[in-house]
Amino acid sequence: MTRKPSSSFAKHRGHTIAKSLPDHSGVVRVAAIQMASGPNVAANLAEAQRLIQIAVDSGAKLVALPENFAIMGVKDSDKLHVREEAGKGPIQKFLAAQAKNTTSG
Repeated sequence: MTRKPSSSFAKHRGHTIAKSLPDHSGVVRVAAIQMASGPNVAANLAEAQRLIQIAVDSGAKLVALPENFAIMGVKDSDKLHVREEAGKGPIQKFLAAQAKNTTSG
């Protein structure tokens, strides 16, 4: 399956999604996502969502995102412009939705 990257910072890479995974009782598949985040939060969230879905479709039960997945600003102060109040904001809403709605199978 080929998809166009959601972010100008992402490089397209073909991927293969596991169609059927063998039953490994007691084994948990973990995915560590690597991103080339930029200053556009919406594009970064779209790219994270795409990569999370690939990981889940491949059998991951735990997905780890990079520390600055939502924004890597041009200046250090750029992060201050998108900071969110505890429990509110698009980044927190995105993470909550991913945790709640992304399921494999």
